[in-house]
Amino acid sequence: MRLLTVVTVVMGLWALVAGIFGMNFDATFQHSSWHGFELVVALLLLATLLILWLTRKRQWW
Repeated sequence: MRLLTVVTVVMGLWALVAGIFGMNFDATFQHSSWHGFELVVALLLLATLLILWLTRKRQWW
């Protein structure tokens, strides 16, 4: 059950960011920088690794 919770949290994080960047407005920092997309993906990967590290540390997974 804990594994399912970890997977849900990680996928929910990615879905939240995809939903925010899928909106139709021009106020995102993605359009103001050359590396906006790369920055978002890097932050998502970092957050995913942090979640996985914390769950391993607490022996949930």
